[in-house]
Parts: sequence; C-alpha cells; structure tokens
Amino acid sequence: MQFGFGSGLLYANRTDIANQGPLRFGAFQDLQLSFSGEIKELFGQNQFALDVARGKVKIEGKAKMAQISAPVFNAVFFGGAIATGQTLSIYQEAASVPALSTYTVTVANAAHFVADLGVHYLATGQALTLVTSLTAAGQYTVNAATGVYTFYSADASAAILIDYGFPAAEYYLPHLAQAPMEPPAALVRIKDGQVEAWACVQAQQETRDRLAKGLAVDAAQVTVHTTLLGGGFGRKSKPD
Repeated sequence: MQFGFGSGLLYANRTDIANQGPLRFGAFQDLQLSFSGEIKELFGQNQFALDVARGKVKIEGKAKMAQISAPVFNAVFFGGAIATGQTLSIYQEAASVPALSTYTVTVANAAHFVADLGVHYLATGQALTLVTSLTAAGQYTVNAATGVYTFYSADASAAILIDYGFPAAEYYLPHLAQAPMEPPAALVRIKDGQVEAWACVQAQQETRDRLAKGLAVDAAQVTVHTTLLGGGFGRKSKPD
C-alpha cells in the first residue's frame, strides 16, 4: 500500500479549443467542486406549469493546502528503502528558447520524461499552445519520448517556464497506524448564539462546517481556534 501526502498542482485541458495545451491554475491538497442550479416554473391560469427552465447556477469549490517533504519525513521517522517509480511534477522549470535554429529546449529530467503539463512565458504568464505542427509564435511541440520541446522561430530567445512530470521515487513501508503523537482533543463554548472551538485540527474549515451542521447554526457563527497539533501526521486532518 502506498500513501502520498503534500500539495498538488491543478491542471485543466479545455476541449472547446483545438490543440489547447494543459493550463495550470492552482495548487491543492484536497479539492471539492459542486455545481447547483435552480429550476424555475412559469405558471399561467392553469394548474400545470407552462414552461420549466433552469435559473440561477452556482459553482462552489473548496481546497485544502499543505506542504510536506517526503524524503525528510522518511529519513527522520522511517528510513524506508527508495526505488524509482513515483511520478512527480516539475513546476515552472526556467529555460530560454535558443536564439538560433533548432529552437529546442531539453528539460532537466528529459531521460525520465513522462508528461507535458504546459508552457508559459516568463514575462507575461501567458500559456503557449501545444500543436502538432508549428506555424506561429506562442506555439510549441513536445517529444514525449525524449523530453525535448520545440518552439517557433519567432519565439527565439524568449524566456519560458515549463511544467512536466517525471518518475522520481517510491517509499515502501509496512502498514502502520496513522496515529498522532498526542491524542485529539477539543473544547467548545456556546454563548449568545456564537460557537467557539479550541482544537488541535489540521482542517479548520471542515471543523467549522461540521460544528455548524451538528449545532444547526450558520457557519458564520462558528470560530475555530487552532491549538498546537502535538504531531498530527495526517490523523488530525479528519475532525471526528
């Protein structure tokens, strides 16, 4: 069994634009998206609605952020053996398109290249377009077998940032209890319609939402004070 902890990079591929390359638009540990809409009915003089259509539409999202160094974590607590295999992402590797032909850039981990995750201009942050054949500035191709990016001649000397994936390492460990160094504990005070909680949690927003739901109050009436974790290691990310 393998577990990975830490923040991730969020990418999207638009399907309504031909040859649109991957676009990075966020970093997260846990992401939740919900879509909801109202159904409106139009009534006249009859009992049944004359027409039914969708009204207001709402998109809501939640993201949990975190950062952890797996090699350091392993070295300090477990000393597990390392083997190649895990796929990691390189975020914004800086490079410059050569001034002369052939206008190619070989990424640092080209020997273990796995996937292209997009290219941006350093100066403007604008995303370049992934194509199969170069015809204009702002376009690029990539050879997935060699990790070599090729750019149009009009982009000569341009400073760019490249995102891509490559295999790095896997940590194999026996199954261990995901136990914190100190047990979970919490104190809650309810006064004048307001709720205050002191708890050693790693998910403050989810803690607030669960308290609001359990006490049947608005989330705005709930305040969560985060105390010292006492060594959470992921266990206290669940406010149970």
